[in-house]
Amino acid sequence: MSEQFPKYRRRDRPSFIWPILLITVGVVFLLSNLGVLGGDMWENIWRFWPVIFIAIGLDSLFRRNEIAGPIFMVGLGLIFLLSSLDVIGWGTWDTLWRLWPILLVSIGLEIIIGRRSLWVSIVSVVLILVVLGGVVWLFGPQPIKGEGLVGNQVEQSLEDIQQADIIISPAIGDLDVVALQDPGILISGDVITGKNQKVFTDYEISGTTGYYEITSKSTVSFPGSYSWNWDLSLTNAIPLGVELKMGAGDMNADLSSLTLSGLEISQGVGEMTVTLASKGTYSVDVNQAIGKVVIEVPREAGVRIEFSRAISSLSMPSGFEQRGDFYYSDNYDQADNKIDVDVSQAIGSISVRYE
Repeated sequence: MSEQFPKYRRRDRPSFIWPILLITVGVVFLLSNLGVLGGDMWENIWRFWPVIFIAIGLDSLFRRNEIAGPIFMVGLGLIFLLSSLDVIGWGTWDTLWRLWPILLVSIGLEIIIGRRSLWVSIVSVVLILVVLGGVVWLFGPQPIKGEGLVGNQVEQSLEDIQQADIIISPAIGDLDVVALQDPGILISGDVITGKNQKVFTDYEISGTTGYYEITSKSTVSFPGSYSWNWDLSLTNAIPLGVELKMGAGDMNADLSSLTLSGLEISQGVGEMTVTLASKGTYSVDVNQAIGKVVIEVPREAGVRIEFSRAISSLSMPSGFEQRGDFYYSDNYDQADNKIDVDVSQAIGSISVRYE
């Protein structure tokens, strides 16, 4: 009679990181409920939310000796944490997108040596994270040396229109938008793109309204093709409806001297600073997935803001009063010019301040 031996089953090590994390979160919420943590202190603690990603990665490393998963989660958590603490800018994601092949390297290492030795896995994860951090620190959100850049000059005359809608949609890079002093020009500026990027413009007139759009498209559909610097100026001679759309990068829009009929801004990952115009009554819609949002509001106008947040901190200036789901400036009810702002963000920080 043949003896049957029980089949060996690999057991994962018990998790010790999650219990520590749960205890820490529980203590923080308890202190908050007891009134020990004030508003500012709570906001400071909230900035460390990316530690959750790091904990998930470390838990996977110590329990299963994995390499690819911990590298992704710990690396993601560290970048989120450094960005949340303002050590590095959210625009660093430009460079990180170029480093996607590191994931292939980590998967290959896991296939060769992963799940065999805890210490080998730890050393592999540390080395790859050090290389990743070194590249981000050295290059930052800059074009990698050797890439060809192409300059494109943009200019469109105002013609016989009384108002205009303008759409500006770079893929990835830096976008700067300011007011234009020339009364005969609708939009003017320079766009510097990568060698695989093409800039397209379209302008139509219907009645007394002009419709202008400028966008970029890559001729190579592969990670690593980038748009870089967009420096554009918009007319302040007529009312404008402005839409800014960006995948990843830094956005600075000083619209304080414009006359706006509406403003829509959407961004995937990065930083944006938007200075609103004091003239007119209009609505603003800001959507960002991950990053940092700074909105500068004029003191002369009445401002009402509604926020939709998942994992993000919020900073408001003095003089705003919360009524239900909205924040109102102290002059909102009496102001002639009123601005209604809707801000939506999944992960990051939101700051509102007076210009």
